[in-house]
Amino acid sequence: MELKTVKYNYYCLNPEFKNEISVSNIIYLFYKNSDCLYIGETNTSLSDRCYRHTPKESDKPWFKEGNLIHIIKLDANIDNIARQALESSFILAYRPKYNKKG
Repeated sequence: MELKTVKYNYYCLNPEFKNEISVSNIIYLFYKNSDCLYIGETNTSLSDRCYRHTPKESDKPWFKEGNLIHIIKLDANIDNIARQALESSFILAYRPKYNKKG
């Protein structure tokens, strides 16, 4: 596992932002300063989730309100079921504002 932290400003995204979040097989945590807003998981890249999928996560309130993303890159042997179980554990532990689970 690897942890990557990406700081951003929704209204002034730097040109490298999409590259910084182009990581797959991850759990991601959106924050506004020290407040956890949303936790998700994906096998595709976060960049795909934010800009290519419908609905786009870049349109969501946690993306607009946030200013920090913690990205946990999982080992290749972590499959969908294990990744979703990890996501649920993080949601139960952090109780983010915008997650409906837990």
